[in-house]
Amino acid sequence: MPFITRTQIDPLLRKKHVGPYRADLRRRLLLPGLSQAERLSIRDQLDNLGGVKLYRADSPSKPGAIPLG
Repeated sequence: MPFITRTQIDPLLRKKHVGPYRADLRRRLLLPGLSQAERLSIRDQLDNLGGVKLYRADSPSKPGAIPLG
């Protein structure tokens, strides 16, 4: 199944949405009641934000995915 990659989306449009999401994740890291697992999960999300996602050709479609072609 073909996918739309991040490189196919206008960088200004991506930046418009990634910036506030990154700021929200950083704000959530400051919450005092977070467990260690939650803190690690948020840090992983921050590390992977904006990076390349690898998909296999035989991977199942995600819920709500739009087939292309």
